[in-house]
Amino acid sequence: MGSENRKRNKNVHIRLSDDEFEQLRKKAGYVSLTVPGLLRELAIHQKIRQPQSPLIDRDGAFSIADELRAIGTNINQLAKKANQGAQVIGLEGVQRELGRFWQLLSSKLPR
Repeated sequence: MGSENRKRNKNVHIRLSDDEFEQLRKKAGYVSLTVPGLLRELAIHQKIRQPQSPLIDRDGAFSIADELRAIGTNINQLAKKANQGAQVIGLEGVQRELGRFWQLLSSKLPR
């Protein structure tokens, strides 16, 4: 006879402090279960919350930072030329880059 006829033939071992075990024993007693029965009920039937996804994923944040650096470099070059008295042209390109940046940023934010 023995263990080959058991429905539950898998074991899970955890380590608990005396205090943790006593807390579990009390909680199990409140609902007329054994400690293993309580743990089984909690593990199988308790709803687990899905973790919240981050607002911006890490790769997206690095991509956005790269875009910002490139735009900042272009703006600094234009400002330097303007301060030297040169006629500044090419602002349309900066506006296009800013538009691309905002599209990229918008695609990374949760809806």
